[in-house]
Amino acid sequence: MLKFTDQSYEFKEARPNRWVYRLAVWVNRMIDLPGKRHRVKSIELSGDERLKKLQLDCGVRLVFVANHSTHSDVEVLTEGLRRCRVWGAFMAAHEVFVRSRLQSWVMQKVGAFSVNRESLDRKSIKEGVKIIKDKRYGLCLFPEGNVAFTNERVNRFLDGASLMAIKAQKELGDGAAVMMIPVSIRMTHLEDVSLTLKQQLSQLLERLAAEGTELKMNHDLSFAQQIERVGHAILCRGLRRRGLLIPESLTNWRDESTDPGDILNEVAVSLLQLLEEEMKLIAKGTVVDRTRAVRSHLAKLRSGRIEVQDLQQEKDWLSRWDDLSMFLLRMQTYDVYYLRTCPSIDRCSETLEKLREDIDDVLVRPFAPRHVHIHFGDPVPVRGRKVAEMTKDLELLVDQGLKSYRNAHIGGEMVL
Repeated sequence: MLKFTDQSYEFKEARPNRWVYRLAVWVNRMIDLPGKRHRVKSIELSGDERLKKLQLDCGVRLVFVANHSTHSDVEVLTEGLRRCRVWGAFMAAHEVFVRSRLQSWVMQKVGAFSVNRESLDRKSIKEGVKIIKDKRYGLCLFPEGNVAFTNERVNRFLDGASLMAIKAQKELGDGAAVMMIPVSIRMTHLEDVSLTLKQQLSQLLERLAAEGTELKMNHDLSFAQQIERVGHAILCRGLRRRGLLIPESLTNWRDESTDPGDILNEVAVSLLQLLEEEMKLIAKGTVVDRTRAVRSHLAKLRSGRIEVQDLQQEKDWLSRWDDLSMFLLRMQTYDVYYLRTCPSIDRCSETLEKLREDIDDVLVRPFAPRHVHIHFGDPVPVRGRKVAEMTKDLELLVDQGLKSYRNAHIGGEMVL
């Protein structure tokens, strides 16, 4: 997971232009997707015939909710919608807009608008509702919030997508029906990249060794077990670099009597308690809920919505809290069982990509050709639904779409 920007948030509204959009879609299809940035060589659709008919209905407004497993999802979904003759407008993290003025301008012209992921962004919600009500394009959202690197299952969905859709339906009344379309994006390798993956693992071992953590390839272990071993070392490295103690349970990671999920949760809770105590913050709910409360509080401190006594001292603390909470967010995306239950080429590649991105804090590009399957699920009517219930149903439908995919490519084969 890449770090969030600490630049002050400035809302960017969508300013769609049909000519810029058409050019951008052409560049995406002909240059971006097959090029080095994404290496997508083929895209297959299912459920698209139903969508093509639905988008012709003048009384229907479309909201697409998709899983977010790779940095190529926006470009892939854009091409999928083009084939269905749908103009998609995307809500994007404001970090993407601040990379360059040109990129920000292009994104706005193709219908994208910004969102502050660390607080309740009323302007973004209002913009999303406006786009839903406008028949010209369908709103595209990734409710997981961040790139998950788990291409075969979804993480917990946030409520924002359901909230905007239900609000738009209320404002439209009986004049139109808002339909939410669950989208399952499944990506797989077209070539055997096992050798490249082993080279990447060796590079991570060298990186750790250069920092004083000596690990050697253990050929008695499977490749997936060696990846897990390196991931454990990177996690311990992160704790040491922040002056935090490594719990005994984490030291005994592979003890058969311990549950790795429980160990990670124990470490996360301990770190949360430290943050909440230092920030004088009382938060309730799950570890995920409390982490979001910490990030939201940080956003308020940065924006000046919470007054501070000593500005310089507060800046020092903000830097510490930002680093600790980002480390906590990354930790929550680790799932040992995702790799253990199916150590395929695709899952090994995803896990290594996550580790490489976390250790270097840089966006990692794909290194081999990939195939994508996009499944457009059955439309879900919004009228009469509640936000939390709708979010849970959409999460389940997207996950079912991922699990129903039968991988005929080499990426689904096991790595020994």
